[in-house]
Amino acid sequence: MKQAWTLSLLLIVALVGCNKPKPVVVLDGWWNADYAKETCRHANEWYRENTKFISEVGCDKTTSCREMMPIVEACALDPVQDVRIFEEKLATAFASNPECESVQVVLFKNPYEGSKVASDALHEKHNWVLGLDYNPGARKQKWWMERPPYHGAQPQGEGTPDEIAKKVCTIVSQRGAAILSD
Repeated sequence: MKQAWTLSLLLIVALVGCNKPKPVVVLDGWWNADYAKETCRHANEWYRENTKFISEVGCDKTTSCREMMPIVEACALDPVQDVRIFEEKLATAFASNPECESVQVVLFKNPYEGSKVASDALHEKHNWVLGLDYNPGARKQKWWMERPPYHGAQPQGEGTPDEIAKKVCTIVSQRGAAILSD
């Protein structure tokens, strides 16, 4: 009887021990919004400094005009709204991608309107933080990931919401190479 009880206990411990928690990706909306606002501030400053020159010689003869004007135009709208729309598309890409079924995603808007789940998830060592270096109006966005304690390898790339979700899920579910850090 004692052997059966011990064997049952070991089986329960083994089964419970096999249930690893789902990895969590915290989408850092606070960073994303601040980056978008700063990008717009920089683009609008560039435009103010170059408006006269552009009107005199044209965009083709003005340094950086071809790359900056689409940003200036996109920044005429609310850059935070723009980044939130991209985050919604990204959340949809995570939710609709079967490769992401073992991953949980939570949005951290900022410390003042974020959820407790998102705030707590930011500090868990096994979770990932996903940030966007958001460029308003661009179809593809630069992204990066890191883990607490926030040093070491930092996966990054550029893509559409579908491309980002696919790569992030591959990294987080450890279907690619393991990324080790201190």
